[in-house]
Amino acid sequence: MLGTTMDSHQEFKEMLELVNKYRIKLVLDQIFPHSETADAMKRLEDSEQFGKIEISR
Repeated sequence: MLGTTMDSHQEFKEMLELVNKYRIKLVLDQIFPHSETADAMKRLEDSEQFGKIEISR
């Protein structure tokens, strides 16, 4: 599933079951305000993040 999209409700449900079963936790790298979306995208393009990037309102 790594690097792919979930094309169905069933695939999403199976993914959630695995997350719950193995207690997988999200790794959040950094939170950017909406006004700094360009900086967030630059961080992703440069592969500087470790985990997810969040853009908040």
